Amino acid sequence: MPIFYDWQDVLLGPMLAAVIVEATEPRVMAAQHRIERASRDEEMQDRVDRSRWLEEQRAERSFPCGLVPDPREVATGLRPLNVLPADIAPPAEVTAAVLPDDVAFIRDGHDDVVEMGRIPRTSIVDIDVINHAGAHIPEPIHETIEEPQLSMLVLRWKNEGVDDEDRFAFRSPWMAWQAGRRLMDARRG
Repeated sequence: MPIFYDWQDVLLGPMLAAVIVEATEPRVMAAQHRIERASRDEEMQDRVDRSRWLEEQRAERSFPCGLVPDPREVATGLRPLNVLPADIAPPAEVTAAVLPDDVAFIRDGHDDVVEMGRIPRTSIVDIDVINHAGAHIPEPIHETIEEPQLSMLVLRWKNEGVDDEDRFAFRSPWMAWQAGRRLMDARRG
């Protein structure tokens, strides 16, 4: 009686496993490529949808406007623009779209274009950039390469005649000031 009861089984076992791995590896890789391609296609479709929305709204321009806490669903009407209570998370990336009469804030990175709020361009009063403690951060002369630091763009505006403000988080004062300047330019037309 042989020590190994069947040489065929011993040799075929590892060989069969190798054949199965070789046969499934291209399939797995092909599936991964299909998923990546679908993800790129979805991202491209999101960009096309956002471009169409901007065109339909007759947007003059749009620009990144930081992060805000993601608001929860509101039963009726548009979400309120004040979307910064500290207990609401996760943050949402926001794009500001300068429309003929308003500035609309839309959420980035979702299947559909979601308008988070809108204010009349003429209601913008001023902007400021502050740190996490609320202290003013002077506008940098040029962009610097430093460690990211939380900077908040404070947008002050008149909400039906009443002073109001919204805050947008950025990773650097330079980026916050750039968005703030663009918002002030929108006010001027």
